[in-house]
Parts: sequence; C-alpha cells; structure tokens
Amino acid sequence: MLTRVRTQLQEQNIELKVTDDAMELLADRGYDHNYGARPLRRIIQNLIEDPLAEGMLEQRFLPDTSVYVTVDDGLLKLNSQTEYDEANAPKKGRKKAADKGEDREPELSGAGTGSGDGKE
Repeated sequence: MLTRVRTQLQEQNIELKVTDDAMELLADRGYDHNYGARPLRRIIQNLIEDPLAEGMLEQRFLPDTSVYVTVDDGLLKLNSQTEYDEANAPKKGRKKAADKGEDREPELSGAGTGSGDGKE
C-alpha cells in the first residue's frame, strides 16, 4: 500500500522513507482481528497521505528531497529532509567529560586547606 504512495511521490521527485518503528506502528494499528488488514488503507490515507498533501501544498515537502515517516511519542510524524536531519544531528558544543578533562582529579592549590585557625 505504501508502494502506491511512493510511486506518486516519485512523480514529484520526492522520496518516502519510513522508519522501522513507523512500519511497526502501521502494522499494529492497521490490523484488526475481525477485518484483517483492511483498516490499514484508511490509516495510511489519514496518517500519511493527507499530511503529505498538506505539507506539499504548504511547500514543507519539496521536490528533490525526502520525507521521513517516524514515530514520536507513539504517533506517526512526517518530517521534511531538513527537519529529520536537524532532529538527528549530533548536538554541537556538547563534549564528553573525558574530552573536557572532567574525569581527572582536581588539582589542589593549597588555598582553603587546613583548620583556618592559622596553626598549620
């Protein structure tokens, strides 16, 4: 069912990338014991196709880029290439404690040692 969506997006030069977590969520919510996988079509339409169309109209999803379907707090989320890259980029300015030398013993200057009564 996602193949049809991917084909339509390829006509617009947009690639649809669905994470494993998103596929699992679609599988879980798209299956019903009584109806089998029939609800999956409606879920794909409501949670992927409709937001995709809105995003394309708003120019959030542009040609020659990818759209990522991810899971955020148990819900499907569509991200533009830029949004996905920003969310998954390593945080700048944060170094490990070992890189800053914070795992070393502090050097003592001698100041503040002793009993404070002048009799050392």
